Amino acid sequence: MSHQRRRRSRRRHARKAGPVILIAMGMALMAGFWWWLAHLGPRKIESEAATASPTSVATASRNASVRDEVEKLVNTFEAGGEDADIALLVAAVAEQEKLVAQGGGAGQAEQRRLQELEQKLAGARGLRSNERIAEWEVEAQAHHDAGRAREATVAWGAALELQQAVNRSAAPTAVKDFVREARMERLLQEQEATPLAEEVSIALRKAREAAAAENWADALAAYATARELQVRLNGEYGRTRFADLAVIDQIEREIQSLDAAGSAASVDEAEAAGDAAMAAAAFSQAAAAFEDARQLQVRINREFSRSRFLSSPRVEQLEVKRQTAESMPLLETLRADSEAIAFLLRRRETEKAGERIADAARRVTVLFEQLSKSDQLDPALRLRLSYLDTQRERLREIQDVVFERLRPLPGAAELRMLRTEFPQSLYLQIMKVNPSRHAGRAFPVDSVSWFDAVECCERLGWILGLPVRLPTKDEFRVAVGADALGEVTSETTKAAAGGDVSQAMAAGEANAAGFFDLLGNLAEWLHAPASEQGAETAPVAGGSYLDDPATPGPERPREVPRSERARHIGFRVVVEPGA
Repeated sequence: MSHQRRRRSRRRHARKAGPVILIAMGMALMAGFWWWLAHLGPRKIESEAATASPTSVATASRNASVRDEVEKLVNTFEAGGEDADIALLVAAVAEQEKLVAQGGGAGQAEQRRLQELEQKLAGARGLRSNERIAEWEVEAQAHHDAGRAREATVAWGAALELQQAVNRSAAPTAVKDFVREARMERLLQEQEATPLAEEVSIALRKAREAAAAENWADALAAYATARELQVRLNGEYGRTRFADLAVIDQIEREIQSLDAAGSAASVDEAEAAGDAAMAAAAFSQAAAAFEDARQLQVRINREFSRSRFLSSPRVEQLEVKRQTAESMPLLETLRADSEAIAFLLRRRETEKAGERIADAARRVTVLFEQLSKSDQLDPALRLRLSYLDTQRERLREIQDVVFERLRPLPGAAELRMLRTEFPQSLYLQIMKVNPSRHAGRAFPVDSVSWFDAVECCERLGWILGLPVRLPTKDEFRVAVGADALGEVTSETTKAAAGGDVSQAMAAGEANAAGFFDLLGNLAEWLHAPASEQGAETAPVAGGSYLDDPATPGPERPREVPRSERARHIGFRVVVEPGA
């Protein structure tokens, strides 16, 4: 092989071997670096015992001995059970404290052991203390039951002090008793507060006795003392049963009551004077007395709001009495005016009556508005005057219509009855409504209840100034006439009965007494006796257009519910003579 070929062959082999060589060199460098790191730092100590100083060896030996002594003391204490000597634990804690104080190799383990021993010692002391606390509690209760307050206080105080020490120690939670501590605090406070509470009771008793004897100065002084003592109780012994804000409130009410007693007596005197004046019909004097009493009571309510004499209802009661007294003269005048108006209306002097009606209606309205609390107000009087005031312009017209239709009742000429059934037009003027289902000015009013008919009679009576009512059964029979009762099939009767609707008034002929349609057209409501005032029915007589003309039976009235509004029932009225 030529020299050049050999050189080319070496270069080719060198290029192939280069990466392998580089990798091998890198691995060798990394191995050397790892060895250097492994031997970096302090040299390995072959043996602590071999290299330790004599002083260290002695300390370690002494510490081990102390540990053994501590464990021995603890085991001995635990073996002793309930009678074990706590001094053993005290000694163990003292020895363990020495170990911790050495520092150095004591470490956290010795510190934790010291804490365990201290807790065990506190628990043991707590158990012994609890026994002593229970003994003191029994002793304190015995002193308390025997009335030896001072000795009971001393015993409960000692028990409380010891319990507080246990609860604030490192003893386990099971040994502590915070509930007992709170209870003993309360008992001790109550024991200390008892003499003060007794002083409050004595002061209150003296105050009430003085008040009962009307010795107001002594009563006030005793109440003030009681209040001061109760304030102390509430402030210093707030957790005891003697603390009571309500007692303070009661005492202050009694103090204010004493201050208000004079004014309350004046209220009673003024009210009594008003009552006497009312009995003597001195109404102005009575009203003034009641107003004085009311003003005094208002002042008591305002200035002595916690007094037992505070009474808003009494202010209202006195105002009612005042208004009643003031209303009496006005009511008497209005009643006299009402009688005078009725007299004028009876005489048919409707113009003069209208003038007095207008004035009386105005005054009765003012009376009810300004003295609305009076217990003597007469709503019926107001209703009558107000109604007449609305009819002032029609008084003459209504009277003319009524008097034109009245006929004397046979056998009782002083009584007069409408010759026809009550007209719809007249009913509309009086009642302001026409309920009739068969409407027309020529027809009688129908579909009215018994109550409607009675109310219409009352209003018509106001307008006439005379008593107006429904006919009685006997009056109806008299109006029909004895002859007519036996002639129920006469042409007059037939004309008024039978058909589908009511007929015009006076469509047939009048009977002998001058009355129309007594046996037909509409049945008619009759007067119910006072003894039947609460009854649910009222008599209806005369038959109607619905009845058989042959048997209307007017002599046998039938009972119908008073609230019935039937299209075949109407009424007529009887006017009594005036006084």
